[in-house]
Amino acid sequence: MKLEVKAKNYVPGSISFSDGFGLNRKLGDFVKYVDGEKARYIIKKLLSEDKEIDSAELGLDGDFNCNSTTIYYDGDFFEYDAYEGSQWAEPILIVNYCDGSNEAYSCWYRNLETTANIVDSETFKEVKQIESKL
Repeated sequence: MKLEVKAKNYVPGSISFSDGFGLNRKLGDFVKYVDGEKARYIIKKLLSEDKEIDSAELGLDGDFNCNSTTIYYDGDFFEYDAYEGSQWAEPILIVNYCDGSNEAYSCWYRNLETTANIVDSETFKEVKQIESKL
């Protein structure tokens, strides 16, 4: 897997819950689930490249101050312990380096079957059609 940096020296945004649901949502929206496996992979990959990582936080951008967890610190990994997904906030990993800089990575996956439980069956059929064209 090729690592793609979303941003350098990133400061997560913050918006209210109601504002998040007021974003331009459309048919076919889906839940973005936190990908803890990808987060660990990214950290291990960066460490294998001799990057000096101080800590890493995984959470929901736009709600990071309330929904994030330190998953790596001082050479140890920890379990993610915040909201597992969102329809509006993107799950991201922020890797904090010893020199004070950081890098942010998108860190999520889609789960259409779980999304089906959120929307009615007719909408889900349309979502599956959209998904098949991606």
